[in-house]
Amino acid sequence: MLYSNLIAVNRIFLQTIAKGIDTLTEGQGDTLFYISNQCPLDGRKSVYMARSLYNLYGPLDINDDSICQPVLPIIITNTQIQSKLEVSYFPVPSKEALKFQFPEGRYPEVEISLIDASSGKTIKVYSLGDITGPEINLRIQDISTGMYIFTLKTKGETVSTGKIVITK
Repeated sequence: MLYSNLIAVNRIFLQTIAKGIDTLTEGQGDTLFYISNQCPLDGRKSVYMARSLYNLYGPLDINDDSICQPVLPIIITNTQIQSKLEVSYFPVPSKEALKFQFPEGRYPEVEISLIDASSGKTIKVYSLGDITGPEINLRIQDISTGMYIFTLKTKGETVSTGKIVITK
């Protein structure tokens, strides 16, 4: 999708602005509107390019907060699960590593899952075994840019969830 969006936006640019044309056809406007209404975390550069070009066609009123909301509200809004264990995690957004800090104690059979917020698919599961230290670092350099939900389990029971953003 990223590649096809970028091709479409570049094609429209070359057919209009690059030729000194400052109007869009209805089809070009529809294509740019569709791409403009994607979450920039998913569509990246092509979304912003489409939004800029669409201004030739008409004004846009886009709320990225509503577009980029995850489709898994069950995990995010379940405050009963979130309050079982106070875990700090940072930095958000993250690039290469994500640090989790735990209250003092021993946590058996720790597992952290990363779930793609837009598709609901589990992207990666980190099986960490028993944790006794106050913090752990997860290497995330192999995870694509996007918004993710993490679930932290100990002995198979979810004790914490949260939302993270990964950038490159």
